[in-house]
Amino acid sequence: MNTFFPYLFPLIISDLIILWLVVYGWRRRSQPVARLFSFVMICLLIWIMLALFEYVAPSLSGKLFLADISFIGIAYLPVFWLLLVIEYTEHQHQWARVKPWFFVIPTLTNLMIWTNPWHHWWRGVSTLDGASGPISLVSYDYQFWFYTIHAPHGYVLFALSLGLLIKRLVTTQRLYRWQISLLITSTLLPIFSDTLYVLDVLPLSNFNPTTIVFSLSGILLMVALFQFRFLDLTPIARNTLIDNMDDAMIVLDTQNRIVDLNHKMQALLGVQNKDAIGQGSDLILAKFGDQPAMLGAETAVSQEIAFEQNESTVYYDLSVSHVRNSGDNIKGRLIVLRDITARVHLENEMRLQNEELKAFSQMVAHDLKSPLGVVVGMSELLSSVTAIADDPTIHNYAEIIHQMAQKMDNIIESLLFLAHVRQQSIEMQSLDMNLIITEAKQRLYYDIEDAMATVETPDYWPIPVGYAPWIEEIWVNYLSNGLKYGGQPPHLTLGYKVQENGLIRFWVQDNGPGIRVKDQLRIFTPFTRLDTERADG
Repeated sequence: MNTFFPYLFPLIISDLIILWLVVYGWRRRSQPVARLFSFVMICLLIWIMLALFEYVAPSLSGKLFLADISFIGIAYLPVFWLLLVIEYTEHQHQWARVKPWFFVIPTLTNLMIWTNPWHHWWRGVSTLDGASGPISLVSYDYQFWFYTIHAPHGYVLFALSLGLLIKRLVTTQRLYRWQISLLITSTLLPIFSDTLYVLDVLPLSNFNPTTIVFSLSGILLMVALFQFRFLDLTPIARNTLIDNMDDAMIVLDTQNRIVDLNHKMQALLGVQNKDAIGQGSDLILAKFGDQPAMLGAETAVSQEIAFEQNESTVYYDLSVSHVRNSGDNIKGRLIVLRDITARVHLENEMRLQNEELKAFSQMVAHDLKSPLGVVVGMSELLSSVTAIADDPTIHNYAEIIHQMAQKMDNIIESLLFLAHVRQQSIEMQSLDMNLIITEAKQRLYYDIEDAMATVETPDYWPIPVGYAPWIEEIWVNYLSNGLKYGGQPPHLTLGYKVQENGLIRFWVQDNGPGIRVKDQLRIFTPFTRLDTERADG
């Protein structure tokens, strides 16, 4: 065994590396790329491990048996490698129909291997190579199936894999080129060594160095995994997620150098990706203004910025967040700009409309309430005139004029209240609910009198916290609805109930027929009357 060890040590290292990569990929098998990566590593593990056992097997029959089993991994290796590359480069849809056919030749190859004694299409008479040194190697007498079907099939699939990777290498971001270069190199090395073995041009005949070369390929794959973590986010996934974002995005490293930016940001900065990568943050500051505090902040920050673009002002929400590693150390900064121009314009338009509404409410107060006050005063004076007071009919008309004028005044007060809701500074305070309801009933005095309604209230009211004018307006609304849609005559009961969470629920109950089921969904539809027959006309 000591004599064998120097020759077998690289195979042992290769086995350990590939075994680790199998476990690493399988733990992430929820990702299709990681799952296919695991299958590739399993095929390699079968090949290398059985090659190790084959070299130390004492008999020719044992060596041939182990070699036959190893072709389970060898034959399917190029298939799973191509599927991995197809998934990695996101060509699944283009290759969907032909992918099952990739398994036909490897399956037939294994069938040829195990039925070889009957046809000898796979291998002729194999012998031990006595001149191979401390390790007894086998001189395999491969036949036409190996040279014309199995080997060309594998090389074609690897060539397709390399073609897809090279195409991606040319079109990908510079940030990912080292990653793909490592993948290409880790593929080319074993292909090159296996080609030399098949052509029988190596100094040590009958020894396939590909099993040892795979240890170096495994190390390159390991570097790609740890350095670039391509199983977590492939360049294609990056292109899909980042380049198609509606927001402009740029990534800076700890030295404030640009390491990545999407198409939106390139258009915004007016630069190409190849010209921006590696540049300092001065390129950003020149466009968005000097924001050193934001770039150096220890926590995520956000602010609104504006600048001229195409002879118009464009508004952006600029946010800076940190990119951290597994040790929670800052490795860079992610800057995202979201176009909020439409929102800013909408807010400005809304602000202008609020100002116009405020001006309108002031006009209402001056132009409507003043003459209306005259109408109310004259109607009261008219009722007191002796000639009219002695005539019940005329006196009743005067009272109606006074009531309708008073009601119109209440409506105008409500409109003014709503117009000032967003203009006022609201101060919450303890509420005298008895006083608020008294004021609400006073505003509806003539409505209550005309309807001959009764309003029942509890002897005691709790003291909640709120804004008195709003609460009064709510009570007026509820009471007026009860007067309109209650019984004949209306009887309104007001009350409250303390909830389990400490809040107080106030309620109004009338003796009306209630709301029909078909109308319940329309209760909160603006400008909707549910009972037009009883509405004032």
